[in-house]
Amino acid sequence: MKIQAVQGSRPRLLLTTTNRSRSAPGHDLKPLIGSQPCTMSLSKQSASFSHQGLSQTRHMSSGIRRMSAEAGAALAPMPDHTFHDLGAQQQPTAVINIEREFWRKIPIWRETSEKEFTSYWWSNMNSVTYTSRKYKHEDGSTAIKWTGNLEKHLRSVLPDYVPKRNHKDILVSREDFIQDAVLGARNSSMSIRVTAHEWSCINWDDPANDPIALQFLAQHSHLVRDHPEVRLDSLEEKKDSPVPGLAHRYPNKVLFLVTDVCPLYCGFCTRGYAVSEATETVTEKTSIKPQAERISNALAYIEEKPEIRDVVVSGGDAYMIDPVKLEEICMRLIAMPNIERFRIATKGLNAAPHRLADLSDPWTRALLRCNEAAKRAGKDMALHTHFNHPNEVTWITRKAARMLRDAGLTVRNQTVLLKDINDTVDCQLELIHELARMGITPYYVYLCDMTTGVERFRTPLQTLLDIQHQITGRTAGFLIPKFVVDLPGGGGKRIASDYETYDRTTGISTWKAPAIQGTQEGRDKKGKIYKYYDPVRESQT
Repeated sequence: MKIQAVQGSRPRLLLTTTNRSRSAPGHDLKPLIGSQPCTMSLSKQSASFSHQGLSQTRHMSSGIRRMSAEAGAALAPMPDHTFHDLGAQQQPTAVINIEREFWRKIPIWRETSEKEFTSYWWSNMNSVTYTSRKYKHEDGSTAIKWTGNLEKHLRSVLPDYVPKRNHKDILVSREDFIQDAVLGARNSSMSIRVTAHEWSCINWDDPANDPIALQFLAQHSHLVRDHPEVRLDSLEEKKDSPVPGLAHRYPNKVLFLVTDVCPLYCGFCTRGYAVSEATETVTEKTSIKPQAERISNALAYIEEKPEIRDVVVSGGDAYMIDPVKLEEICMRLIAMPNIERFRIATKGLNAAPHRLADLSDPWTRALLRCNEAAKRAGKDMALHTHFNHPNEVTWITRKAARMLRDAGLTVRNQTVLLKDINDTVDCQLELIHELARMGITPYYVYLCDMTTGVERFRTPLQTLLDIQHQITGRTAGFLIPKFVVDLPGGGGKRIASDYETYDRTTGISTWKAPAIQGTQEGRDKKGKIYKYYDPVRESQT
């Protein structure tokens, strides 16, 4: 943004919000709802970014979700920035609605226009990353070299001191926080990649307690030792794969993994065995890159099995598939007589929603063409997305969701229950209602999988059961998602209350999966008993 200053003055950027109740400087931030608040739900809270050279104006620091009535016209074109005639003795002011242009609170993107920020190309170029590459020493041994812009972005956006995790009266210096994040990334199961959209939704005055930052930044001080029964491929997807990248666990449904990359990497990912670059914890990753031969073999397997009627196209993330390849896969599935329905799984509506709001984007156009072709063929196509917290929703998200709804594409959401992030009734209810307003069906809430490196995210089964019990009757029945456990050992998804036994003292629950008989040779699962283990820190209390 270019600002023409009056002679003898200096331009001043004034960040404004719509008329809301805001905390005064130094006051404690109040929870949005109930005695069990949605963790760090900040749409009504303010934060100071004066440490980065902004004026003392306080503004909305995160959330950016439920806009007031006067901001409800968010989808309408924004007026040009206006300048007040302050005279030669005062600074000219560019008035910016920070709810609309929420990314401008990030110092590096303060001059980024709406056109730039809502460009998928710009988003890809400006993701925050900390990833690794392997290299060989002269003696033949291998090592990991880390690269990325994570430290630069953190150093830019953080104040001098931030509150400690779960101890807001204890402050941590900027440099200590950065080093904690770097060490955590190296020792997590996932490398770091966060889109500009998601990065802009974080409350950078309190990142250690922010529900978005907690999902994607792996502070070393937050890491918890894995439960002894945790496995890297806890769902045993590789063991249920007749061909690479295709899991055939259920009698009439397959999971088709087309890529091993995502627009952003969740710290709790169940596919840490394949997704993202290697880390110090997971030094070897299974390759499921979108190679033509592998995709062709998977599609051939699906076509040759008349019992297969349902396909989930995932990864990684389908958002990262080339649009031409996406359309080829979808059209091939539509043409198969045995396939009745398929879903495209992507976190893109959350991570980079501007792509789905852009009808000129090749990926979006391919998606909608496939949806129309599926309808003409009498087959069901849906988009399955992934929101965990209402703070992840912005006006761009709403615009994209409305476009998908207007196009007649079914969209369902899958949430993972995460400790200290969304593990309260109020938070789940708020997310459900936010999704419903966008025309997105709340589909599943998963108990966090028993996967390597995710122990800090896991909750006891009882937490999931309690939320399920308390939500019933507090919203429309058709809005209540299924609360499920994806069983370790390849037992598939089971409704949380369908356990055989559950010992709250030991934290061990047992399960049966009658429909899962084992589709692969040597994988007879008939009568098998599956076990889920609560986190040790919880089961020992």
